[in-house]
Amino acid sequence: MSTLKVDTILKRTGTGTITVGQSGDTVDLSNPTSITLNSTMKNTPAFLVNISSAQSIPTSTSTKIQFDTEVYDTDSAFNTGSYRFTPQVAGKYVIGMNISLNSTDDFDQNFAKINKNGSNVFESWYENKYYNGHSGATVIEFNGSTDYVDFHISQNRGGATDLRADAFCTFAYGYRLLGV
Repeated sequence: MSTLKVDTILKRTGTGTITVGQSGDTVDLSNPTSITLNSTMKNTPAFLVNISSAQSIPTSTSTKIQFDTEVYDTDSAFNTGSYRFTPQVAGKYVIGMNISLNSTDDFDQNFAKINKNGSNVFESWYENKYYNGHSGATVIEFNGSTDYVDFHISQNRGGATDLRADAFCTFAYGYRLLGV
């Protein structure tokens, strides 16, 4: 094996792409000191949102969760008015949520849901046991122009129950996967 040590690699003429290796080669970047990634190599768009105040969830009704506070939103793809994530970059994304109802009651038949373009693509049933939270995530493919997701909850306590507004209890997130 040979080692090449240089200070700068420049394209021979003008600007463009510099290719390292060829098809089938592996380039090891396990111990870099500084790498600048272009947009195709970043896990973006990415977002993390939560609710700023308790949201009342009626019993036995699927209700859109009003995620109105952005912790971060790398590409301004989450709309805090419509509570939707609409990435403008096509690809597969990890989309997830955590919910917690503000209730010490034990009750069944609660559902956390993720909808893509208005249709349910993820649903997770859970039991509420003394303020416990519930998490779920899935991988969703987006077209990069019009596809969107939003988040829903239904609960069957017998009366309206609030979502907990603590940032560690009720939140949603998403990021683009690389290499798939």
